[in-house]
Amino acid sequence: MPRVPPLRRCTSYEAGHTVHWIQALHTANKPEVARRTRRGTLVAVDGDVLTIGFAVDAEPEGFRNHEPQRLLAIARRLPTAVSLNDRYCILLVDTYCFSVRPAARGPLVPVTGRRPGGQQSGGAGRADPNPRRL
Repeated sequence: MPRVPPLRRCTSYEAGHTVHWIQALHTANKPEVARRTRRGTLVAVDGDVLTIGFAVDAEPEGFRNHEPQRLLAIARRLPTAVSLNDRYCILLVDTYCFSVRPAARGPLVPVTGRRPGGQQSGGAGRADPNPRRL
């Protein structure tokens, strides 16, 4: 089984970048927020775009995340069932939590900089010429 890459933090809490702990807790613990959570299946990962199917008769939807390789490694270890909270743009894969942004809003803005302790943050993922089907 592929090893799950370590969490890559960046200086942005914008949708698609680092998950903010308050949004994660609200998604997990508040019933009024949980009502805005949809269940789906991770269909493909192409660059930083994740394709998720929510209903049999609906078109799959695209979302962007700055850690697509981490998500792909996790999806290969676990079932591809996911939950997406539309209010906070939080994607849950088992116990893993990702911030996502609708792909229709355009590419993620690369974020670079140093976090406290000197850790380098990264930018958005690059388009992959060979999308991975799950």
